[in-house]
Amino acid sequence: VAPLPGQEQQENLADTKKDETGGVRTQARPTLSKEQYRVSTNFWLTGRVTLKGTPPAEKPLELDPECQTDVKRHNLSPPMTRNFVVGTNGGLANVVVTVMNPPGDMPGDFLPPKKIDIRGCQFHPYVTATMTGQEVVLENNDTDFHELKGFPTNIPNPIIDVALLPGAPPPSVTFVNEESLIRVYTDNRRWMQGYISIATHPYYGVTDSNGWFRIPLPPAKD
Repeated sequence: VAPLPGQEQQENLADTKKDETGGVRTQARPTLSKEQYRVSTNFWLTGRVTLKGTPPAEKPLELDPECQTDVKRHNLSPPMTRNFVVGTNGGLANVVVTVMNPPGDMPGDFLPPKKIDIRGCQFHPYVTATMTGQEVVLENNDTDFHELKGFPTNIPNPIIDVALLPGAPPPSVTFVNEESLIRVYTDNRRWMQGYISIATHPYYGVTDSNGWFRIPLPPAKD
C-alpha cells in the first residue's frame, strides 16, 4: 500500500535496489504474457483501506478568479485539499495498493490509456496508477492555460513539462520505469497538484472514495 506523502509510511512498488549511479532499478523478474494477464482478470482481489483516528481537517483552496469561474462552469463543489479523503467508516481514498513481488512484469502498451482530466483547476483523479508503457493522457477542460510539471526520480522516466492550452489536443506521457509517486503540479498555482504512480505489472489499483480497491489476482508462481 502506498499512501500519499503525509499519510502512513509508503512501500515500494516492487523489489528494488540501488545501481552503480545511485539510481533505483528493479530486480529481474519473469515476463508475463498478455494471456496470463487476461486469465487473471477472471479473478479479483478486493479489500479496503481504512484510517484509524481523526485526520487533520482539509482546507479550502484559495482559487484565483479564473479557477473560480471554471469551478462554477463545471458545477463542482468548492475545492478542498485532499491529503486525507475519508469516506464511510474511515475508508481512505487515493491510496495506491499493489501486489508486492508479483510473479512477473509486463509492458502496458496493450492497455487503453489512462486519463487525467483537469477541471476547475483540479486533477481528476487526484491519484492515477498506471503501468510502464501505458499512455497517460493529460486533458485540460478549463478555459485557462495550465503548464504541468513533474520530476520523476527513476531515470529514464521523462520529466513532465507540458503546456495545456484550452481546447487543444491533449498530450500524453509514457513511463519506462516504475515509480512510487510523481507529484504533478503547476508553477503559478502550486496548490494545483496530483500524483502518478507507475508499476511494471498490472496488479495494482487506487482506493475509491470509501477506501475500496479491486485488482486482478495474479497467477500463482511456478
